[in-house]
Amino acid sequence: MVDAQIVEEWLQKAEDDYLFACSVIEDSPFYAQICFHFHQSAEKHLKSLIIAYELEFKKIHDLPVLLKLCLEIDPDLKTLLEDCTFLNAFYIESRYPVHWPTQYTKEMALKARACVEQIRDEIMPLIGAWQRSEKSTSEGVTSKRLNDAQDSKNELSGTTNTEK
Repeated sequence: MVDAQIVEEWLQKAEDDYLFACSVIEDSPFYAQICFHFHQSAEKHLKSLIIAYELEFKKIHDLPVLLKLCLEIDPDLKTLLEDCTFLNAFYIESRYPVHWPTQYTKEMALKARACVEQIRDEIMPLIGAWQRSEKSTSEGVTSKRLNDAQDSKNELSGTTNTEK
């Protein structure tokens, strides 16, 4: 059983990275660093889901690879691939010298923020479902987790399982 505190710590770190980047995006010309923090927020949201659902934890920073692991929980998360791919470049390019042109703009930072918000909006209902299932002690907790995750997503989208 996963320690809920660990998941909460990952989520808090994800939110800290997101809030920091948002707090400076309007007044700072350091868009590479802002984009890096948006990447970090997305990575930590994905890893919190991986930890919560006890999937194989990989010490990597490749968002599409982390997303692929999360597809075991909810295959509909594949809609996040474009967001993960966009953010993925910011891990290396914003931190180290690279031998290809890079130009970070406010528009890129704003798009990175939107990508993180989309990832967070898809991940958090699944975390909520996990949190509710952790309180359950009945048999079939794993299948209940997946059903709760789908119910949480449906609540946000305004659909029910019978409508799908």
